[in-house]
Amino acid sequence: MKKQCSVLLALMASFYFSSCQKEAAETQLSPNEMLSSNASKGNSGMDKGVPFKGTYTNTHQTLQPPPMFQQKVTGKGNATHLGASSFEAITNVKVTPPAPFAVSGTRTLTAANGDQLFTKFTGISTPLSPGVSRANLHDVITGGTGRFQAASGSFDAVAISDQVTATFEVTFDGYIKF
Repeated sequence: MKKQCSVLLALMASFYFSSCQKEAAETQLSPNEMLSSNASKGNSGMDKGVPFKGTYTNTHQTLQPPPMFQQKVTGKGNATHLGASSFEAITNVKVTPPAPFAVSGTRTLTAANGDQLFTKFTGISTPLSPGVSRANLHDVITGGTGRFQAASGSFDAVAISDQVTATFEVTFDGYIKF
């Protein structure tokens, strides 16, 4: 009798564990399915928004000389969700040796229909050659007007500045929610 109980218990355990394995296999999701599932549930860690990219060619003027260098940057370009648009930024660069220098500021991107997107950025600027520097920036979207009124998200930007020609090229890549 004791032997029969042991065999019966072993059979029941094997059925139980095999049914659990089958159930786990049926509910297993691929990594893409997991991302999609989490995004649809509003998981804030996974739901970054939609891709947001742009390139702008700008000019700049000096508002304040070093050591707290301030520039007004204006120009035109293209960005996803904005199309052909304009660019304006107030950039502050704390020029105290040694490089890289701390950068901060605000940025406004304006779509052709007048809708605006606002950001705040921070980063570092590194001289490449006399009068030419590269800034690596991180922008946080803080809202806007029109369809961007409740916008959020962030992007990383690279800006190449030439003080001799007063030109500025900015490219960025990130995510936006609006």
